[in-house]
Amino acid sequence: ANSSPNIASTFIVGTSHEGREIHGIKITAPGDASGRPSVLFNGCQHAREWVAVMVPVYVAEHLIEGWDDDVEIQSLLGSTQVIIVPIVNPDGYEYTYASDGDRFWRKNRRVNNGPCMGVDLNRNWDIDWNGDDSTSTNTCSDVYVGEYPFSEPETQAMRDLINAQTNLVAHIDFHNYSQLVLEAWAYTYDPPERVNVIKALSASMSEAIESVHGELYVPGGSELLYPADGTFQDWSSSVGALGYTIELRPTGSPGFDLPPEEIAPTCEENFAATIAMLRFLQNPIVFSFPNGLPQHVEPGQLHAFEVAIESVFDEPINADSATLHVRYGSDGPFASRSIVSNGDGTYVAELPISHCGLPSEYFFTA
Repeated sequence: ANSSPNIASTFIVGTSHEGREIHGIKITAPGDASGRPSVLFNGCQHAREWVAVMVPVYVAEHLIEGWDDDVEIQSLLGSTQVIIVPIVNPDGYEYTYASDGDRFWRKNRRVNNGPCMGVDLNRNWDIDWNGDDSTSTNTCSDVYVGEYPFSEPETQAMRDLINAQTNLVAHIDFHNYSQLVLEAWAYTYDPPERVNVIKALSASMSEAIESVHGELYVPGGSELLYPADGTFQDWSSSVGALGYTIELRPTGSPGFDLPPEEIAPTCEENFAATIAMLRFLQNPIVFSFPNGLPQHVEPGQLHAFEVAIESVFDEPINADSATLHVRYGSDGPFASRSIVSNGDGTYVAELPISHCGLPSEYFFTA
């Protein structure tokens, strides 16, 4: 931030239970950023997950460095404010390094009324708090929920940071391990309202990650890991953001103790995920196909299929503007025809009659 004060500034999010500062950095293009949508990347709610600190630090470094000569990063920062909080749980993180500490400590360092210390910050958020999924009221449990929602100064500070944003549109909470891109909801198997948008973005991030080093991070909901109540990604989703948890390397053993040679590759592939998220937010509309796309069309016949058109930012779509553009062969002009709204955000598109042997090319606008 000191080297690039025109685009980056640090701030104090709040203080921890033991009085340590929680540090953040804002990165965006010069000028008035008050009207720009914000995206939040954070790490280390769980103290032992060291690589979940390295990834957001790497993202900050490479966004700032990329500003000088990367045209795409310049464009993305020109339209978005990126907020990064690498260590949400500084007390627990410090304890994992201490000579008298515990490398695999998970919680913060709250002095509880019970026999054991610490609250699981990622069970302390006010959404289905103290539910029956991966939670406990036993202070000795790794998933102890705390005395009440937002009982901890760390979750209070992050809550207040989000509430201070006028337009937070997306959020990634980095953890390890399992190599997953987890979508809302964590606390239920019921689909969220913008399920097609959420799945389109998780698929985009998963593909971006795999393109770097070939590592697969599986996208999906709570069925991939286990249901969990009171989580950060669910709370950020509940207040209007597209909230995700990315579980970093490895898929299994050695778990939290990631080998040092895997730190940089993990950072590189997840930087690609953050760029994919920022790219995704530049396009206000998502087109998806609930029943898939047609792979074969019989000559001389219409082929009908379903299209879902949704706003990334939960804004209304002008149904009358939805249009199919199609041509047969690989050159020449596209013909346009309206597609019919079902009234629920889905439409029926009909590929028109074709001649035998000609491939079809088509796209949609709205």
